[in-house]
Order: sequence, then C-alpha cells, then structure tokens
Amino acid sequence: MKNFILLTIVIGISDLAGTLSAKFWSTNHQWWLLVLTAICFAIAGMLFGLSMRLDTLAVANIAWIAISVLFITVVDYFYFKENITIFQLTGFVLVLVGFVMINLNIGE
Repeated sequence: MKNFILLTIVIGISDLAGTLSAKFWSTNHQWWLLVLTAICFAIAGMLFGLSMRLDTLAVANIAWIAISVLFITVVDYFYFKENITIFQLTGFVLVLVGFVMINLNIGE
C-alpha cells in the first residue's frame, strides 16, 4: 500500500508538471514547454500503468485523479493567486477525504 501511495504522488507530480507547462505554453507559445507537457503526461501515463499492478483499475484511476486535483488546486491558489469559492473548497475537501478513504482498505 505504501508503494501505491508513493507512486500515486509521483504520478500527481508528473501530471502537475505537465499541466503547469501547458499553462505556461498557452501564454507564451515556447515550443519546449509543449514538448515538456507531452513528456510529463507520457511519464504520468506510464506510471499510471504501473500503478495498476499494485491496486485495481478503479482505485488507481481515482487515486491519480484525486491527487492531481489536489496538487493543481493548491498550486492554482498559491502560485496563480486564483480565488477558490467555498463551494469549490468543499469539493476539494471531499476529494481529499475520498483519496484517504480509498487508500485505507478497512475491512480487508
């Protein structure tokens, strides 16, 4: 389980790097940012494939999405200074709770 969570965090970081480089490419169109975006998303995809060896497809997919949403939201708020409504914050907390719940494996 520890390996799965660590791998999911690395996938989230790779996804975050791809998302950020795509954001920066969208504003200044430097070709290397687009290449970096493709590389980061390719790494995230390969690691996602490996994560399915450690858990089920559903759990691996939900974990990747959840951790990516969390990382991107935090960077969006603190780096880009974009506002988060209370409704969005509630969703953010629910995603966090869901990520924790799917990784607890209670009852096994």
